[in-house]
Amino acid sequence: MFRLLLIDDSPDDRSLIIRELRREFPDLQVEEVIEAQDFNCALNIGNFDIAIIDYCLRWNDGLTVVGELKSRYPNCPVIMFTNSGNEEIAVEAMKAGLDDYITKSAKHYARLPMVVQASLKRNQDKIRHKQTKAALWESQERFRLLVESVKDYAIFTLDSNGYITSWNCGAENILGYQEAKIISQHGSCIFTPEDIRNGEDKKELQTAVAEGRAEDERWHVRANGARFWASGIVTPLRDEAGNLLGFTKIMRDMTERKQAEIALRSNEERLRLALEAAHMTIWDWNSQTNQITWSNNYELLFGFAPGSFAGTFEAVLSCIHPEDRKLVALAVTRSLKQRVDYESEFRIVCPDLSIRWLVAKGQFFYDETGTTEVRMMGVIMDITERKQATEQIKVSQQETAELKRLNQLKDDFLSTVSHELRTPMTSIKMAISTLEVVLKQAGVLNAEPNRVAQYLQILRKECDREISLINDLLDLSSLEAGDKLLCLSALNLSTWISPIVESFAQRIRSQQQSLEIDIPTDLPTLVTDESNLERILTELLHNACKYTPASERILVTAKTDIDSLRLQVSNSGVEIPASERSRIFDKFYRIPNNDPWKHGGTGLGLALVKKLVERLQGTIQATASFGWTSFIVELPFTPTH
Repeated sequence: MFRLLLIDDSPDDRSLIIRELRREFPDLQVEEVIEAQDFNCALNIGNFDIAIIDYCLRWNDGLTVVGELKSRYPNCPVIMFTNSGNEEIAVEAMKAGLDDYITKSAKHYARLPMVVQASLKRNQDKIRHKQTKAALWESQERFRLLVESVKDYAIFTLDSNGYITSWNCGAENILGYQEAKIISQHGSCIFTPEDIRNGEDKKELQTAVAEGRAEDERWHVRANGARFWASGIVTPLRDEAGNLLGFTKIMRDMTERKQAEIALRSNEERLRLALEAAHMTIWDWNSQTNQITWSNNYELLFGFAPGSFAGTFEAVLSCIHPEDRKLVALAVTRSLKQRVDYESEFRIVCPDLSIRWLVAKGQFFYDETGTTEVRMMGVIMDITERKQATEQIKVSQQETAELKRLNQLKDDFLSTVSHELRTPMTSIKMAISTLEVVLKQAGVLNAEPNRVAQYLQILRKECDREISLINDLLDLSSLEAGDKLLCLSALNLSTWISPIVESFAQRIRSQQQSLEIDIPTDLPTLVTDESNLERILTELLHNACKYTPASERILVTAKTDIDSLRLQVSNSGVEIPASERSRIFDKFYRIPNNDPWKHGGTGLGLALVKKLVERLQGTIQATASFGWTSFIVELPFTPTH
């Protein structure tokens, strides 16, 4: 069905036209225009598909009507069917937009349907062509806008020889080349020098031609020379005949992803090394499939050959020591039922039958509903060395406790024996003195030579030595028990030290030694226990006299640090070996063959000095170098308690 606008003054002509057209178009709808007002109304409504007009009208001429029709409806076909026109009118009408011109005659009435049909077809073809052209333009415009607006992708084209012919904003953003400078450049300019040497730029285009596309990921080069990792797709462009016109390349900067992949691999490698160093492994148990996945050193941890582990919960359980399997199963059940983290320590039996201790920690993960467990993940660590170390520590602690107990028994025994021996030794000393008086009165000691006098001298000397030993033992026991309080007093060291040192002057001269004292006159006041400090200085001087050879020097110095006194007693001519220095403060220890004067001793002097120094909250150390031995005592100016 189509709608006809028929503009003609003659009723007969209108009837003939309608009759002829309805023979071809039975459902034809016709709107007849006789007057100007009918024409204006029809123009306003526009309800027609084609118009047939006569040139000669009472109210207007055909050329004017054609112009008005085409100005309002340029796509509507218009046919002039008239017997009053001429060739000049036909040409003018065609210029105004007329689609066809037919002269009214009997034979031409029969041709009218064919002309109408041809005009309608031409008009439809013209409309479709315009629509297609408009759609194509719109599509191209959308594509152009899309390509230009894409900033994350480089989209550009190349001709069949690989030279760049178009360049979008994304390409400029990613590669750094401005469109004006990159057009006509060869596409190889974005490849790395090594890829160009290997012909990778040419291979990419060849692959696209042969396979219809070429995809790859590789390093590319920006305009400033910086490299970046990109993924790209190259597709060939062909005409309808299949001839190659060029290529389209779409590229995306994947540097961040590449760096993330490198960082991930690096982290995985560090994790692997850390797990191996810590004797640890990561495991993932899928409770639905009962399969266990694990990190690389899992089999190594369990002593399996690579690829020999079955990877099920039962396989793990079979490796666990029979005595520990129930504990492990209970720990897993408890973690599942109470929804707490899993942790257990257990032993495994390796294929070589060795026993190793492991600790496992993990937790369950549940489905979306939170009701069904789907997997359990965690870590296992080899704690065999820790267990062995703990056991060794326990044994050492037991041995240490036993040694302390035995040492205490020894000290208690020595203390008891010392107390018990003090009285008889005192009696023996008095008896020796009485015997000496009696022998003198009897004249026995007056004879020369007198062996009795020598025997008395030996008795007296050994008695004094035993009494000194007993007293030292009792003093040590008292210091270790800590049953005596410090008796603190303020000492002026500048005047206090010298008299004590001078008391050894006679002994030093008799042994042909020299004594030097270097005590500043402005030493600060020292708050300490005077008797303890005197005992320390006396013992150190006695020790120096005892071990200093003739013609050597004994030096006593004192100086201050920020908050402490540094008292030093040194002697030349002897140097304590480094191997002996760690033992010289032990009870009863004497340096072998190092007593030139054969004075002997109890072996407790330096042990007493160390205890006394510690009681005064100080420290003592022995040093030896360049033929000198020094004992250095450091004491706080005021004890903290």
